[in-house]
Amino acid sequence: MSENGAREEERRAEEFVKLCFEVFKHLTTLSTAGALVVLAVYRELGVGGTLLGLTLVMFGVSILASVVSMLLCTTHYASSAYGPSELVLGWLMFAAAGSFVAGAESFMLFLAEWPRWLNVVLLPVALIALVWLVKTRPPFLQRGGRPEGREEVEEPPE
Repeated sequence: MSENGAREEERRAEEFVKLCFEVFKHLTTLSTAGALVVLAVYRELGVGGTLLGLTLVMFGVSILASVVSMLLCTTHYASSAYGPSELVLGWLMFAAAGSFVAGAESFMLFLAEWPRWLNVVLLPVALIALVWLVKTRPPFLQRGGRPEGREEVEEPPE
């Protein structure tokens, strides 16, 4: 690999780590705020529910995964051989975001006051749909992908 190619690859890796750090920072903030809202609702309503407990656990997992991930992101810039790979950061991002989505969804299901059996069905369905979207990467999620039937409009020459 040429020197310019190696520098470009290093620059892309650094940019990816910076973006991951920002995602983890925002997930930490959102999960903390979500947990505080759940605790306020619990205190106001005075009811204990399985879904409220699940919500707090999921937000806690999201916070923990995000904080650990931010610490790993900082090791990328240290003079150490223990920096995280892009694959590790990707899986950590999936774990943090997935637990945040699961926590938010379980809280919404609690607020909807649907029958308990419906909550038990909907939570796994939503998590499976999230995993499916990440694994299959439909065209609208791919880089440069467009939904079918939409053509790119070319600008007229000047």
